[in-house]
Amino acid sequence: MALDSSAVTRILAQAIETDGVVAAWQDLACPVLVAVGRRWELRGDAVDVEHLLSECIVTVFRRAADRDVDVHTRPVLLACTPDEQHSLALNAIAAGLAERGVPVRLLGAAVPIAALRTAVVRTGPAAVFLWSQRRASADVATWRGLPTTRPPTSIVVGGPGWRRSVLTSQVGYAQSLSEALDLLSPK
Repeated sequence: MALDSSAVTRILAQAIETDGVVAAWQDLACPVLVAVGRRWELRGDAVDVEHLLSECIVTVFRRAADRDVDVHTRPVLLACTPDEQHSLALNAIAAGLAERGVPVRLLGAAVPIAALRTAVVRTGPAAVFLWSQRRASADVATWRGLPTTRPPTSIVVGGPGWRRSVLTSQVGYAQSLSEALDLLSPK
């Protein structure tokens, strides 16, 4: 609540160094964000705190994602669906994949379908991960229209928006950061 970004980034970085990306995300970042969100719901304040926390989380997880990885491995492409603005979780996935030595191309929020198709053609990714925070942004047309690649590109979706979507056996569904990393890491 003190808006001390230095302390927040230091604590998050220490958590990643000590416990790893998954633990720092699930046991520290997410619970604090949920608590701040609850405070906002109950009292109508702390939007400034939520924004500061989000910026600190992005900064620390991007630093963690900036590691040497196997450049000879096909990358994983991370993107939000076209109508999704919430991209914070993609930074945690990028950091977790980097921790495993997997190269990542993070496109971020609200990626148009045409841009996603072009990125698939340009990068030839091993996998594409699509995030949807809200039900309204979980559009199956986003992954249905992706080009076929050789070797094939795996498609994985994640986020609460996909929970009630009709997915096929060709699409993996990650319910947590750990599941996303397992589904996106080379076998």
